[in-house]
Amino acid sequence: MASHPNLEDRRQARRWAQDLMKRGFYVLDTETTGLGKHDEIVQIAIVDQDGKTALNELIKPTIPIPPGASKVHGIYDRDVEYASNFRDIYTALSKLLAGQIVIAYNMDFDRRMLRQSCDKYDLQDIQMGERGCVMKQYARYK
Repeated sequence: MASHPNLEDRRQARRWAQDLMKRGFYVLDTETTGLGKHDEIVQIAIVDQDGKTALNELIKPTIPIPPGASKVHGIYDRDVEYASNFRDIYTALSKLLAGQIVIAYNMDFDRRMLRQSCDKYDLQDIQMGERGCVMKQYARYK
């Protein structure tokens, strides 16, 4: 194996992960109607550090799910036809994440999608605790 170009970056990424395991955390993932500023969440899943599902909900967006997005995540309009909307799950989601350490593979994207969904329903932003991006940490480690 080739030497890592910056060993300190690698050490810091390892320490970040070790620290998370000691303190506990939730992993957040969203599926959406797309990547833009008007797109919405169509599924939200949250598991704890042990892999136990804390929340896994399909969400009915206010706009149709484009075929390209469905091709990526496999969720179609028919799948969310009778699902709750974001407002319906907001309270449970807010209580679950309040003050918690939350990580996601691309936290900037998932955080933006949560914010956009809150804005769409004129809801207060979800107040989670510390946030971490696994993608950025992996890039440091790799």
